[in-house]
Amino acid sequence: MIGRVFCSKCGIENYDSNDKCERCGEFLVKNEYLIKKYYENFEDVFTDDNCKALDDLTVEGHNTIIKNIADMGHDHLEKYYENSNRRNLTILEKIKVLTQAYCEINYKSSGAELGSYSFNSINVDDRLDDSNQIATLIHELSHHLFFRNL
Repeated sequence: MIGRVFCSKCGIENYDSNDKCERCGEFLVKNEYLIKKYYENFEDVFTDDNCKALDDLTVEGHNTIIKNIADMGHDHLEKYYENSNRRNLTILEKIKVLTQAYCEINYKSSGAELGSYSFNSINVDDRLDDSNQIATLIHELSHHLFFRNL
């Protein structure tokens, strides 16, 4: 079976036999968790092997993940904050600034789902009120940070 892996820079799907992305030339991260898999149900995700991998996470491994999250956003966060002209931001605007430090935000005006995450992009329904946009952005950002740090 030929596996597929998504580029962590541009998000395009590539064959897992490629070393570099077909679109942008970025080196592909070939982690078994990043190769596209299809699951029939929720229980397929939480197999004994996957649960054991979580059980084996050490304090050092946890600290490395947290450091990677901080390092990823640090360089971009100040730039986005400066672009906001340092004015009084609403909570939603602050969450947008935080989210954009890690990935891009796209808005949609159709469909039933509130939001979705696809590699370096978060999609949010622009028909949502501010509190639901905030919750959706935080939820989808957590997916991004999780997969980026596997």
